Amino acid sequence: MRLYNIPLGFKMYLDIDESRDMKRRRQGNYEKWMINLIEEKMDPKGIFIDGGGNKGYHSLFVASRFPQSKIFTFEPELENCQWIRESIIKNGFENITLIEGALSNKKGNGILFLGEKSGLHSLHKWRRSTDKTQRTDITTLDEIFKDMDEISFIKLDVEGGEYNILKGGKETLLKTKNLVMEYEGSLMKLQGLILDDFFNILSESGIFNLNIRGDKSKNTFKRGHIIASR
Repeated sequence: MRLYNIPLGFKMYLDIDESRDMKRRRQGNYEKWMINLIEEKMDPKGIFIDGGGNKGYHSLFVASRFPQSKIFTFEPELENCQWIRESIIKNGFENITLIEGALSNKKGNGILFLGEKSGLHSLHKWRRSTDKTQRTDITTLDEIFKDMDEISFIKLDVEGGEYNILKGGKETLLKTKNLVMEYEGSLMKLQGLILDDFFNILSESGIFNLNIRGDKSKNTFKRGHIIASR
């Protein structure tokens, strides 16, 4: 693990030998479309929720680009949390709150199934899981953000936990302006979900602008992103 100066304007600890995606983070090219969307839609003084922080790439970008914003980063895996904390310190950021735990549809604690790579940990045991696990605290969006009036942007990438997060965040979604969430087809299939299940919750919250980045088949079992706004 080394500290790198990321071209997007922040420093970050990375193991670039882990994967191509880590190399893309180092180059500032990882999910560039999402970075551009955040830059376009984010309220400079608003709240950014990073569900599935991994090493903190998106949170660190928002903290750097919007120093008056407030960022809440949720990450359940212990080593990932360690490196997020170190990156926050190296940048001197004071607007990131790291919450060491998972988001879901109810409070409590549970088992985190560790993945083959640091971005593949999940509350569901799936084809990319190893035989290693950790205990983790679990909370909900509605519990954490019940006293906040407006959420500028939510980003969710939690390897199959996105649907339960939406279920546990229905009140929060009512006051959310923008959301991007990943879906993973094999994990949807494991839970008996289709894309309409996500659309229905988002539509009930008043989010009316829904787009798919990826396979647009309603019964898709591939990987993609839902982009939503009101």
